[in-house]
Amino acid sequence: MTTDTLLSTLGLPANTALPQLENHFVEALRALEQAVLNPAELNIVSAEEKQMRALYAQYFTYALQWITTNRHKGQKDLPEAAALKARARGMIQDLQNNIVEISVCGLTISRYSNLIWADLRRYEIGDNAPGNIKWTSDIGTLMARSKLQRRQLIKDMQRLIVARPILEQVEDYELQVRSLMADLMGADNTEAPMRSLMSGLRMGDFTKARDMIKKLDQLKTKFGLDQKNASTLRQKITEAGTVLINLVEKEAKIIEGTDRKLLLKPTEIDLFDATQKPELAKLRAFMEKHQMPYMRYNLDSLTMLKDKLGLVGSLSSLLSLYQRLVTGITNPMPEMRDIRMYESEVLERISYMQATQFVEVPKLKIWAQEIIENYLNNKKEYEELETLEANNGA
Repeated sequence: MTTDTLLSTLGLPANTALPQLENHFVEALRALEQAVLNPAELNIVSAEEKQMRALYAQYFTYALQWITTNRHKGQKDLPEAAALKARARGMIQDLQNNIVEISVCGLTISRYSNLIWADLRRYEIGDNAPGNIKWTSDIGTLMARSKLQRRQLIKDMQRLIVARPILEQVEDYELQVRSLMADLMGADNTEAPMRSLMSGLRMGDFTKARDMIKKLDQLKTKFGLDQKNASTLRQKITEAGTVLINLVEKEAKIIEGTDRKLLLKPTEIDLFDATQKPELAKLRAFMEKHQMPYMRYNLDSLTMLKDKLGLVGSLSSLLSLYQRLVTGITNPMPEMRDIRMYESEVLERISYMQATQFVEVPKLKIWAQEIIENYLNNKKEYEELETLEANNGA
């Protein structure tokens, strides 16, 4: 982009005076900030930022050419001016870079703010208005805890969907073992050994469960059962009981309840759903209630950063400072007061800003990036939880 292209882009004729061009240039930069309503990917330099940097490069070139062309003539510098102008030349590039970075930082914050604004407007359309709730660090802690609890509940529900057919098999084998026990001992005498077997399985104590199977020879048989049939029944109980124990041991992680005990019947999943779904609904309602306050909190944080950026100086004042820097280099300084005024009002001011204010700009940009990254991570987690819960019929 040449300076002629810059003038064409700004809709100005050739040789436009710098003060007039500056007004249009500032308007063009502000228009770029308004163009980021649909933010680009956060890790990619936006088209608006590239355009802004290109506009600045051409503006600085044009400003230098215009000031040089329109410099005062016919007078000479005092000898003391040479060192001062050499110092000033060394400041040009740094000042240009800092002005650009301030504008890019402002553009970045605007992009992030508009992203949150868009989410906030969409959220306000629904029935989600939470009233006058102020975001605090305590609420942030509770939100983080609620996300973990909600994710765990959904994870448990997903797991228990897989567990149901397993528990149907477990129940079938339990009934098979119980029936064989009744044939061996009589229905009235099966409760104690079955309780020992099932309590071992419930607690994940598979050694206890297997010991019960090993002690079948010690169990009294029912009246009238001959030794041959008793031996056959014991063998069948051993086989069915071993299959039952092995199945529960293999699937222990899937059929584990929230209290670390193992679920052994499909109806226990229904009981889990009945107790956990209200808890899940409570967590969901809490998170929904605080989504908008969280959005506003992040938006306020970005606004605060924009205000801090504004303390560095307005765009017009920074461009004016740049013009004074270049003008001082190109124009003669025939009197000592010219030298002193240029040094105190321009060079010393720039030096002060470089040491105290300009160094804050990268920090503000990093801070803004941290805010939006945390916001987007939270948004992603929230949407994932909503999807998970919907897919599991919670």
